[in-house]
Amino acid sequence: MTDTCRVPYLPGNQRKGLTQGSSKEQLEGQHGQRLQSQAVLTAHEFNSTLSPLSAPTSPLEIEEILYEIVSYIDKHSIHNYVSVSRIFYRASIRALWSSIQWRNMDHPFLAEFDRFGHYAVELHDSYHADLDRIARICTNLRELRLNWTPPTDEKLENIFRSSPKISSLLLYSCVFLTPQGLAHIASLSRLRRLELRNMIQIDEASLVTLLRSCPLLEQLKL
Repeated sequence: MTDTCRVPYLPGNQRKGLTQGSSKEQLEGQHGQRLQSQAVLTAHEFNSTLSPLSAPTSPLEIEEILYEIVSYIDKHSIHNYVSVSRIFYRASIRALWSSIQWRNMDHPFLAEFDRFGHYAVELHDSYHADLDRIARICTNLRELRLNWTPPTDEKLENIFRSSPKISSLLLYSCVFLTPQGLAHIASLSRLRRLELRNMIQIDEASLVTLLRSCPLLEQLKL
């Protein structure tokens, strides 16, 4: 089995939970990431007992079907299923990593992100996310939300090249974006929702190009 993680544990300061004044959203993000690590570790422990994959004899032995089922299970419970079989492991890891929140200073998270980040469909940042790393690893994003990471034109272009199917884009610190950045956003032909906050370099011509290039756009906030 190849989908195992070498990360042995979460740092002690991450296990202690939230500090005073932390929001519910932060709690859910941190707890969700801990569950991701727990799931990978549990699967690693059972790795030696797993047999090679064989032809499926029932629908529950087909990864895509299991993934659809597991996707309806809350993350608090998914880690209980990863050791059932290799197919459950793969489907559970995909479900756990489909929606993630970036944790820049958590080294176990970064190691696991390099390994499983390609499963991410939704990605939210925390603070100073590594946009180059995201562009390199994530190739299937549908939603990208950057609250605290100021993107540049070039870094956005790299992300869009890797994940051209983004349909929801929310950028809240756009002080470094230029009209060229809007041109890169306009390349997202499936874009339905766009929020750009604190963008100081913007012109009417770029907005017109954006609206013409994104016919599916339903929501625009500036």
